[in-house]
Amino acid sequence: MTARGYGNVRSRSRGFTLIEMMVVIAIIGLLAGLIMAGLNVARRQSANVKARDGVEQLETAWNAYYVDYGSFPTIAADSVSPGGGTHYETGRAVIQILRGRENHNGQNAKKISYMDFNLNATEFRDPWGNRYRIALDTDYDGKVTAMSENLRLSVAVWSAGADGTDDTDDDVTSWRKQ
Repeated sequence: MTARGYGNVRSRSRGFTLIEMMVVIAIIGLLAGLIMAGLNVARRQSANVKARDGVEQLETAWNAYYVDYGSFPTIAADSVSPGGGTHYETGRAVIQILRGRENHNGQNAKKISYMDFNLNATEFRDPWGNRYRIALDTDYDGKVTAMSENLRLSVAVWSAGADGTDDTDDDVTSWRKQ
């Protein structure tokens, strides 16, 4: 017996029990899930901001081109909207004209750079990999048709958003400021 008469009692270890460990792991998992959800929201918002920036750059570039030349360039249209109006996408011809380094079929003869692009760029794409769309007022009546909307603008620029389809809720446009 020991001095107090309790016998030879082993001292109890001060470690964590299995239940305590499971609770801690569950809390860590819950926090990780919340953080991942927050990161996805931030990633979507970042893509929208980047698309908005691209839309505004293109709109500003085409308006500056018009101020310098008094007209919009004549380039082959990528598509014609059902309501009329010519739509372009940011392919090679658009890049060459706005870049100003090359004289694309007599367009931008002054070789003014309206936008900086990657040196090897042949397209300007939104964060989801789609080309930006552009509607120019080539008949100079102060109107364009973009995504089935008749707009009182000379330039309309938009991104089809993450789904790549025009006229859906995720589109980023120059005329609807979100």
